[in-house]
Amino acid sequence: MSEPSDGETLASEPSLGSDETVPADSAAPRVRRAAARTKLGRYTLLQLLGRGGMGEVYEADDPELGRHVAIKILREGRGDTTALLREAQALAKLEHANVVAVYDVGSADGTVFVVMPLVDGESIDKWLRARHAGAHAIVAAFVHAGRGLAAAHAAGLVHCDFKPSNVLVDKQGVVRVGDFGLARGAEEHAGVAGTPAYMAPEQFAGKPTAASDQFSFCVALWEVLAGELPYETPTSIDSGMQRAADRVRKPLPRGARIPARVTRALERGLATDPAQRFASMTELLAVLAPPRRSGLAFAAGITVLAGGAVAAWSLGRGAPAPAAPPAPPRPPQLDLARARMLTRYGTSACAYSPTVSADGHVVFDRTQGDAVDLYEVALAGGATTQLTSAPNWEWRASRGRTPNEVLYLAQDSREQLGGIDALDLATGKTARLFDVWSADSTSTGDTVYYIPGTQREIRAWQGGKDRALVAAETGSFRLLTASPTGDRLAVIESTNAGPELIFIDLATSQIDRPHVPAAIGRPAFSSDGRYVYYVANKGIRRRELATAKDELVAPDVNAIGGIAVAPDGSALVYSDCGTRSRAIDVAAQDHALVDDPDIRVMNTGPQGSLVWLRALRGRNVVIVRDRAGHESQLSDPDQGTATSAALSPSGSLVAYAIGKPNPGIRVTTMAPGGEVYRLTDDLGDSGPMWLGDDRIVFMREHGVDDVAMYVVDRDGGPIKRFGALGRTLMGVHGDSVLAATSDHFVWIDAKTGAERRGPEVAGTVAMAAVSPNGKWLAIANNDIAPDLLRVSLDPPGKLERVGSLAGGQTATSVAATDDGRVIVVAATWSGDLHVIPAEPGSKL
Repeated sequence: MSEPSDGETLASEPSLGSDETVPADSAAPRVRRAAARTKLGRYTLLQLLGRGGMGEVYEADDPELGRHVAIKILREGRGDTTALLREAQALAKLEHANVVAVYDVGSADGTVFVVMPLVDGESIDKWLRARHAGAHAIVAAFVHAGRGLAAAHAAGLVHCDFKPSNVLVDKQGVVRVGDFGLARGAEEHAGVAGTPAYMAPEQFAGKPTAASDQFSFCVALWEVLAGELPYETPTSIDSGMQRAADRVRKPLPRGARIPARVTRALERGLATDPAQRFASMTELLAVLAPPRRSGLAFAAGITVLAGGAVAAWSLGRGAPAPAAPPAPPRPPQLDLARARMLTRYGTSACAYSPTVSADGHVVFDRTQGDAVDLYEVALAGGATTQLTSAPNWEWRASRGRTPNEVLYLAQDSREQLGGIDALDLATGKTARLFDVWSADSTSTGDTVYYIPGTQREIRAWQGGKDRALVAAETGSFRLLTASPTGDRLAVIESTNAGPELIFIDLATSQIDRPHVPAAIGRPAFSSDGRYVYYVANKGIRRRELATAKDELVAPDVNAIGGIAVAPDGSALVYSDCGTRSRAIDVAAQDHALVDDPDIRVMNTGPQGSLVWLRALRGRNVVIVRDRAGHESQLSDPDQGTATSAALSPSGSLVAYAIGKPNPGIRVTTMAPGGEVYRLTDDLGDSGPMWLGDDRIVFMREHGVDDVAMYVVDRDGGPIKRFGALGRTLMGVHGDSVLAATSDHFVWIDAKTGAERRGPEVAGTVAMAAVSPNGKWLAIANNDIAPDLLRVSLDPPGKLERVGSLAGGQTATSVAATDDGRVIVVAATWSGDLHVIPAEPGSKL
């Protein structure tokens, strides 16, 4: 049960435009390139996000308002600086829900820049494709984008580069037009600018107008509706200019289900002559999304009589008004005022992984010391009843294949042995379904879906047959649950970016990754399968699957032990089971080196210094303690969640890895407030370790089978790969790196990549670490109540056992000191079940 509780908040870069964007005056543009942490006015540039036709986009820090922003630095040579500033200022005054906001505009040393938010979203075509949207939904989304264009036109601006990749849809489903980097005033004609595939004929002549944006809008909408562009794509500005006036529109593909009203509007908006298009975007949008008729308008209703196709039309004054569409149903409501505890274990035990049976009982596993067994308690409250008592673990209960059945994992806590068992709640009888070492399971119908112990795939078992369902591209699968409708799974996937909620379509085995940051706790579907409830950093959130609407429904609730919804929708149950950790010297377990309930991972440094990760606001931050006992926090949760940290041999520097939104390896001084150097920017980078005070080795993961080791100077410079794939860094000694393969240790020369056999260690190695001076290796042979071992590396010695953790304790990391002492971070689990009823008349 050693699972971190850190979630992750994601932020994606603003739309940059495709590589096909052709800037005005496209001859060898000269772009001002900013190095990391360069000042631009009051802003500090942090990292390059990308390049578009107008220049470059950087992530930046706004120290006055305390937020990260996106800054577009406009390309030199695009025109008069005064005119550019005037247009940017006009855009800044454009406040519209469907336009990416502009926070600020300015110039510094002749560089014009625009400051905008970091938008958490994806392009409109990707967003619609992921939801398999039909024609009406596509048109509705584009109408919102069209309103943004219309607002720009009303402000006297022409976008000049409208295309799907420049329209963003955020996590709340709000559509925004972005990338006004090529925009100019309605009366300004200053060169050819745009993306050839979407440009109107007059735009190739350098005379864009609002009608040109209308043309581009219709090209983009046609493309998303029909699956292809309406014209052959120009390969360049020159070819586009030659063919612009006589391009022949393609017929709609067979099978394209586009309403005739929409087709006629697009054909008019794609007219070669601007005068033949709609007079404005507003007129076009009125055709695409006609206003609802009032009760005085004529109504047409068709009644199909049983037994024949007779249509009766009602026309004329006084005809009844069409019935208003039914109001959307109110989302289910949690009655937070009536929330209550179901168990009262306090710190003595842990009630974990609840599931609710059809007869209104909550089945959960209770962890107390070495014993992990299934228990149940009535949803209405009362005494708990023990359901299993085998010597191994019975845990992670989930709904079974019938209303009276639950599934659970039956495992030996010290060996990779076990199976998935079924418990009949009516008779109390258990049966082994199949043998497997599993991390979690769920079922729908007669199929059991489970995550093997490797956590790299999800498999399906049915009637004695076992098959692979999906494999992880990166990271690992942690927890899963099945929809009551039997059509999909909700899964927590853990990567270097942090845990995310993903979905798997059981009909196609396709994975949908909507980039929803979560915490590691089992999610739960609503009783009708329309929603999924999941654990987040600030409470329990709910996501509506049809609309992607996502909202916080139970703020400030710690549900890291998992969520369950009653089959009848009457209540939601959650577990707040979590860990309290401390770092101990194995030789003196009664004395805690660090008594920090939120400690995650620890490493030792020279002369008794320590560095560890602490959970703070749902993310891990780096904490150091010098040899005098002074503690300092070196990273900020707003940077992203830290994954590992290491002290340099001199004890004056710290290297650490961090995830989104600013991934990579960083180096800083041990004193707080020192300058932070960003050495890498890859999301797959982790596990930095020092080769002396001047070089750092680390791992980079690009896929399940693509993990390599790299070395870089602490002051930056080229990053060099060394050694074979599939090695996990454990420590260093001199210029050699100790790494672990699947079954043994190896020493690797960081300069040449040459390998030699490392220390011989029999049995399972769950985690290991090398002392700062490279002379000792500390090992934990299991994460649950492990034996703790050490071996001398210099001179080579024999493996010796130095102690073990008491039953019920989990090891989350192990370290060694220069004098051979073994340090372990030990966690104990505790927490209770809570129930939140649905409001009267509501079903969750």
